[in-house]
Amino acid sequence: MRNHLIIAIVLLLATLSPTTGRASAQPVNLPNPAVVMRGLKSIYVRATSSDDAKRALKSIGQNSSKIEADCVSAVSDRLRDIGLRIESQGPSDSSQSYSEALIVIYTDLMSGTVKVGLDLNEQVILQRSPDTTVVLTTWQKWLNPRSNEAEPIKRASVMLVDQFIDDYLETNPRKAN
Repeated sequence: MRNHLIIAIVLLLATLSPTTGRASAQPVNLPNPAVVMRGLKSIYVRATSSDDAKRALKSIGQNSSKIEADCVSAVSDRLRDIGLRIESQGPSDSSQSYSEALIVIYTDLMSGTVKVGLDLNEQVILQRSPDTTVVLTTWQKWLNPRSNEAEPIKRASVMLVDQFIDDYLETNPRKAN
C-alpha cells in the first residue's frame, strides 16, 4: 500500500508544471502568429551562440562572432525588405516595450551538430502591474544547417527569417501600389 502511495505522489508531481506548480495536461503553446505580429513596425535583431557552439565552431576554424554578425546582417536585410524598421539597439531601460529577433546558435548535445533558431521575443509591460515587465517568446522556429560551417548556418538563419516573413505578411499584407 505504501509503495502505491509513493508511486501516486510521484505521478502527480510529474504532471505539475515546474514553473507554476499547477497540473499541465499539455505543453505551453506559442500564441498564433496573427496575434503577435499584427502591427509589428520595428524590431531589434541580435545573435548569440552558446559556449558549446562557440567551441565546436572554433575547433573547425570558424569564428562564431563573424557568423553571428553575418546572420544579423542577412536577417536584418530581409526584414528591412518587407518594411520593418530595424532598431540599432534594444531599449535603454526596462520601462519600454520592444520586439527582438534573436538568432540562437547552439550545439545539439546528442549529435554534436550546430543548430540555429530564430525567436521573436517581446518585452511587455503588464497592464495590471505597470512596474512589471517580462520578456516572452511569441514565435520560434529551429533548423539544423547540417554543417558547422559559416555559410550553411547563415543560410539556415535566412530560411528561418523567410518563415517568419511568411507569417508576418499573412498578418500584415502589403498594400498594392
